[in-house]
Formats: sequence, structure tokens, C-alpha cells
Amino acid sequence: MTLTGSNLSADPSVAKAAPRWDIIVLCAALAGLTILDLSKVNVALPSIGRDLHADATGMQLVVGAYIVTYALTLVPAGRLGDIRSRKLLIIVALVIYLAAGVGCALAVDVRMLVIARAVQGVAAGMLMPQVLGTMHATLAGADRGRGFGLYGATVNASIALGPVLGGALMALWHGSDSWRAVFWMNIPLGLAALCAVLRYAPRGVAVTATERRGIDPIGLLLFAIALVCTLYPFVTTTGGDDDPAARWLALIPALILTAAFVYWERAAASRARPPLIEPRLIRESTYRNGIAIAACWFAANLGVVLVITLFLQDGVGLSPLASGLANVTFAVAAGFTSWFGARNVALRGRGVVVLGISVTLLGLGATAAIGAVAPIHLIAYLVPVTQLIAGAGAGLVVSPNQALSLERVAPELGGTASALTQLGQRVGNSVGVAACGAVYFALLPTDDGSGGVRSAFLGGIAVVGSFMVLALILAVADLRQRRAHPSSP
Repeated sequence: MTLTGSNLSADPSVAKAAPRWDIIVLCAALAGLTILDLSKVNVALPSIGRDLHADATGMQLVVGAYIVTYALTLVPAGRLGDIRSRKLLIIVALVIYLAAGVGCALAVDVRMLVIARAVQGVAAGMLMPQVLGTMHATLAGADRGRGFGLYGATVNASIALGPVLGGALMALWHGSDSWRAVFWMNIPLGLAALCAVLRYAPRGVAVTATERRGIDPIGLLLFAIALVCTLYPFVTTTGGDDDPAARWLALIPALILTAAFVYWERAAASRARPPLIEPRLIRESTYRNGIAIAACWFAANLGVVLVITLFLQDGVGLSPLASGLANVTFAVAAGFTSWFGARNVALRGRGVVVLGISVTLLGLGATAAIGAVAPIHLIAYLVPVTQLIAGAGAGLVVSPNQALSLERVAPELGGTASALTQLGQRVGNSVGVAACGAVYFALLPTDDGSGGVRSAFLGGIAVVGSFMVLALILAVADLRQRRAHPSSP
């Protein structure tokens, strides 16, 4: 049987050529590669600022350029993967990723670094929809549970362990430009991934001329400009007094262009022209709910890593490596519970996600209490304990929510659907990091010893908690909706 438009064959011969465990491990590793670059760079920002004489805006753009181009590339790349060859797009993305990694490592000033990071984001945006689209099209039953379980574990581990790997490499570099080690790390990882893709990725199959529908250029332009206007005020927020208030005016054209995009897409669908985003995706309420939950969750998840890492360095006096190690327990716990969540989501449904967010909120509350009242010399030992609790909950959120979001999506739309879920996550990352960082740095100047740093930490944690509570409300609402209107995927 051939999956129409998915460019992947589900017949037995292809299954033998690419064993399912090879596909599962390969897809999880590729996903981890892109997420790793979201978190590991944070620990290198102080070194980048000193060595390249970058101000706060420049350092923010090192992170923001990656997120913006990542988000911009997701939807068109997902659409291309659905109508062309996912394997070819993965190979092209990895080649671009390798070239951009060399550019980052050799950057002579912050402008060159920002440009290279933007190119790296394009590669990540091309890669991720093909990874999830491949999993959605080729895995079923128990294999799908294993696939999304390992995917969730890898994503959580990449977010939590990114600062650890970055800090360890910087410690081994021994130089004022130790930040370069964080980017040189991409080269062996990218080469290994490229070799694995050439060997194990499923081959494409021919599609008919009717199936090779193009991408709507006007819809793509409206979408891209609206997205840039939406992300701009967030990725340029540093929390400093010199942040221009006028940047928030960009949200006005963002709303106008989003409305124009929706109108254009509906008109294109009514004229039987290929839309950028299939309307039937957006009409599916469980899919919409999953995107909203993911956006709130990832806003909280990356934000809390940033706030904890900064607090442990500014308030407790730990090194970048030691502050990153505090998140190891989060990754370990999330890895174990990701398997449980993926294997039980078919039976328990959205209840697994509700439980996961609730447990994570419990761990977050404990972390806030420690930051507020614990003696400074004990905080470094207590935070890993509370992060263990938070990680146990996090493992029940990412992969189950991804599986529930895609459960009613046709295989031939897997790339586009996965791209939109990833877009929600990246927008959440941008908003979460900007909001948490802005509150943290805005409260930090009031420091009169450890008290000011504690206030900054608690302010950042309050922002994280707000995003997480919103994710919980959305998950409970979706759970009630599913119970009221059950239907088979």
C-alpha cells in the first residue's frame, strides 16, 4: 500500500529495507539535533558577549535569529515534504546545517554569528517536519507508541542537557573564545546524522503530476511577513531599559496580515487551488487544541531552563557547567516517563497530558519555594530534586500531546501538520524566553545581595507558572471535549 502524497511506501519490502527501530532511533536523534541548538547556546551567551563585544541586543539575536528562521521554514518545508521527497529534504537540511555550524564556529563578529545562526535555523525548520512526517506515515500501533515515546524523551533531554553539554565543551576549550566549542560540536553530530540518513531513511516513491501540487506563493508571503511581525518584539526583548517600546507596534500588522492570510487561504481552497495550509487541518478541534497546549508548554519549558540556569549562576555562584548539571535529573526522569506516556496515551488519552502538567506544576512550585527560602549553599543540591519531579511530569506531556494532535490527521498531510505543531512550539519558545528573561533581568538590578536575585528568580518562575497553568486549562478543556464527543481516530 502506498501512502498518497507522503512519498513513503508502507509495503513490506520497504519495511524490510528500513527496520522500524532504525526509523524510530533515527527520527528521535534528528529531532534532538534541532532542539539541542535551542538550549545549549544560552550557556555560551556571556562568553559570546565578552569575546565578540556584543551588547544585549546582539546576544538576544544570536538566539532569536535561529528561532525566527526555524519558524519561518517549518510550514513550507512541511508542505514540500508532503508533495516531494522527505528523505531528499532531510539530506539538504543536514548539508545546510553543517555549513552553518562551520560559519558559527568561525564567526569573527556578532553580525556574522547571527547570520550563520539564521541559516542554521533554516536547516532546522526544513528538518523537523520531515522527521515527524516520516514517523506519522511509517509507524503504526506499538511502533508509533515507541517512536513518539523516544521522540518525547529526546526532546526533553535535549532541552535539559543542552546547557550541560555546552558548559562541558566550554570548560574543555580553555580560552576567551570557548563559546566556539558549542558550535564545533555540530560538525561531528551533523556528519553522523547525514551518514545515518543515507543508510536508514525510508526511500521515496514516485507521485503523480496531480499529487505534485505547488505551494501558494501569495499565501507563503503573507504567512512569512505575519510571522516575522509576530516574533520580532519577542526575540528583540532583552529586559533592559533601552528596549524600544515601539517594537510592540509590530503586532498590529501581524494581526492584519494574519487575517489576510486566513482570507486568502479560504479563497484558494474554494477555487480548488493548493493552499499553504489545508483547511481541514484547522477544522479539526483536537489538532488545534494540541497546538495551543504545545505552545504554552514549550513557552514554560524553555523559559524555566533559562531562569534556573541564570539564577544558579547569578545567585548561587555556580559555573555554567555546574548550573547546567542541575537539569540532568529533569532529563533522566522525563526519559523514563516518556515511555510510559507514549505507551498509555492510546488507553488514557488526554488524561495522561493533564496528569503530566499537574506533576510538573508540583515540581515547579517546589523549585519556587526553594528559591524563596532555602539557604544559598543548599539550593544547588535541592533544585535537582525538584527538577526530578518536574521531569517526571514533563515526560507525560510532549510525546502524548504530539500523538494526540496527529491522531486524526491523514498520513499525506503529516508533514504540514507536524510543521504547524512545531511552529506553535517555536512561537511558544520565543514568547516564553522573552517574557521570562525580561522579567528576570528587570528585577535583577534591585539586587542588594542574594535577595534581589531571589526576586528575579521568583518573577521568572511566576511567568513560567502562568504559561503552565494555561496549558493545564487547555488540556482539561480538550479532555472534557473528547469525553463529550468521542470519536475514533
